[in-house]
Amino acid sequence: MSVKWWDGCSYTTVEPTSTKWLKRGKDIVLHSAKNTGVHEVIVSASSLIPKRVKQHKHHQKGMAPDQDYPIDIEGYEFSKNKQIVLIKTQSKKVWRTHSRGEY
Repeated sequence: MSVKWWDGCSYTTVEPTSTKWLKRGKDIVLHSAKNTGVHEVIVSASSLIPKRVKQHKHHQKGMAPDQDYPIDIEGYEFSKNKQIVLIKTQSKKVWRTHSRGEY
């Protein structure tokens, strides 16, 4: 389980989705460190399902296909103001670590 501090009173984790209609996927959940059991889904798996984009002749083949399941969360970082999240997915091993991936 990945745990990251949000501020001095809360932290985030990646957990199996609570969305019933999804067969797989993970949510990013904000937990209160002070009040055990208090949590909120801040990035839902349902919001991580890629949408089809119009292919441009300069795009690589196979980019952004429609799919009915969310991307896998292999890593994530929030911006300083907590408004934007960068999600790492589909990493590939380069030399000894999984340092190449899509964001």
